[in-house]
Order: sequence, then structure tokens, then C-alpha cells
Amino acid sequence: MTENSIHDALVAWRAAERLWEATPTGAAGYGAATLQVVRTWLGYQEATLDPASGVFLLVVDDEHRYVAVSESVRAALGYAPSDLIGRTIFDLTASALQASAPAEWQQFLADGRLDGEYRLVTADHREVAVQYQARAHHPIPGFHLSRLWIEA
Repeated sequence: MTENSIHDALVAWRAAERLWEATPTGAAGYGAATLQVVRTWLGYQEATLDPASGVFLLVVDDEHRYVAVSESVRAALGYAPSDLIGRTIFDLTASALQASAPAEWQQFLADGRLDGEYRLVTADHREVAVQYQARAHHPIPGFHLSRLWIEA
């Protein structure tokens, strides 16, 4: 990304953050303002990534639904970001991990972070191993970031 696009992404994120902070909790528009902060924050994070790194970013809410997905997921897993919005983490979890995934999620929330390897299902139904770094309540409470990549 160019310095200008990083700057533009930062400006968009900060503007969304100001609107969110000015919106009373529970007011009409608060949920939309919250999602806008998360999505513009992810846009800023993605703008700083080296496209050759293969890193993609996923943010889910407390109900395990994807609410923000970086464009780089397309190259890694074959999904358009819009294909994942509203789907759950369990929709992409490999079949062998389905039974243990809910308990692992609860442990992740309790610990606040989890790093390791996981298996995801691609758009063409293959299973791939990914490395990940997950952080609970990041970028804001109620939302959870995963930074993932496929090792060659």
C-alpha cells in the first residue's frame, strides 16, 4: 500500500471512531457505528500489510459471526470478503475440529489470546492448515481479531 492509502485508511478509522464515541450506547445507530469502527480499523490494518505476506484478517463478534474480513482472504481461501460476513467461525472450521471448537472458543475468550495452527475450509471445499494469532476483545470489546496465514 502507498503512504497515502495508509493515511486515508487511518483518517477513515479515526472519523468512524469519533462518530462511535459520540453515539450514546443503546441509541439508534450505535450498532452501525460500532461495526463501522471495526471495519475501518480492519481497513487500516490491512493497508499496512505487505500483500506478499499472505496474511489475512478476520474479525468476529461475540456470536462467532464474521463482521469484518480483509480482501486478502480471497487469495488465501478463495472467498470474497462479503461471502463470509454473517457466517460463523464454525462454518469455516474443518470437520475434524467441529466438536472441539466451541470449548476452544470459550478458552480463547477466557485467556484473551490464542496462537497456533487451525484447519479451515476453503471456498472450493478443501481443508488447509493456517497459522493464526487471535486476540479477544480487539479492536474493541465484543469483537475478536484473528490474523492468519498459510505456511508454504
